[in-house]
Amino acid sequence: MRLLAYMLRSGDVVDDGRVRRVVKRVRERERDVIVVFKSGDPWRVGRDAPVTVQRGWREPRRGTR
Repeated sequence: MRLLAYMLRSGDVVDDGRVRRVVKRVRERERDVIVVFKSGDPWRVGRDAPVTVQRGWREPRRGTR
């Protein structure tokens, strides 16, 4: 799905066209959003920039029945 950058939240998976990374934290600034990922460098985008996101994705739990 496509969302605006300010709508991102922890646990979302962002696809920038090359890699898919899991969002750890989102910090809002005046005109920008800084997205901190579980791995890799932070990403600065405009608040209203469209972003491709997979929401509700979780790593499989160990020992599920």
